[in-house]
Amino acid sequence: RCVETTTFDELTQEAIVACTNSLLEASKRIEEKSKGSLDSELFLVKHLLILREQITPFNSELRVKSKHLDYTTTMKAFSEFISESRAHTRTLFRVNSSNPLVGLVSHGVPTIEEDEVDCKRDLESQLRQTCDSFILRSYEQCLIAVIPFLQRCDTFTKSALSNKNQQNGSASDSPPQSQSLPETDFGSPERVLKLLDTQVQEIPGLLENIYNKMKVYLTNEQTHSILFQPIKRNTFAGLTKLQSTISLHYDSREEVTQMYEILGNVRSKVSEIGTKK
Repeated sequence: RCVETTTFDELTQEAIVACTNSLLEASKRIEEKSKGSLDSELFLVKHLLILREQITPFNSELRVKSKHLDYTTTMKAFSEFISESRAHTRTLFRVNSSNPLVGLVSHGVPTIEEDEVDCKRDLESQLRQTCDSFILRSYEQCLIAVIPFLQRCDTFTKSALSNKNQQNGSASDSPPQSQSLPETDFGSPERVLKLLDTQVQEIPGLLENIYNKMKVYLTNEQTHSILFQPIKRNTFAGLTKLQSTISLHYDSREEVTQMYEILGNVRSKVSEIGTKK
């Protein structure tokens, strides 16, 4: 050993913090230059994994404790001493608890605070946060047209149910007035078919691009799979929910058949991505 363990931990902690901050700044600059792309997060994931790999051989907890003085109570006591001294000058010469000097001495002593920095924990936390963000952004890009449509469908369904409950609870003899989803402007069969035939058809290509881009940054197959499978699973779940919405609200045999045919084709292509080696 050339240095003590505590000294090594402190030096390592400073180096890891400096490297992490540098990587975060580089990722931020990549994001600014290529807004909307996933390169910034993939860059950060890749190099955080490298950093974690570099510190793994060192059998050290990499926890650094530091102590510092907290002058919060001192400042408060000094402020009270000044205000009390100005208001009650004579009390300075009394030897009792009302003397501002007594309060300053008893409450003005700074406290010792102890902080602990765990480099490994902070690094893992940053890596996990970046991976979660990448997964979320990836499948949102794939379902960029589907998610808003499903949200509008959910809002419409809740509103229709609320109106129905209000009509059932009223004493009016007038027949209930309700509008079905296919009768709305955004949910008309023509609009849904257009959505499926254009933007939904693009989902396999978007997912394939994400998969290929991940291969450029991440060479480890296990890491690649850990990140890609949630993206694929959430994308598939979005398509499944879209199909359930169609089966619930649309009953025209010809239109539903066309919708199912497109969705079936897209789901089949999505399921194949990432399975071929």
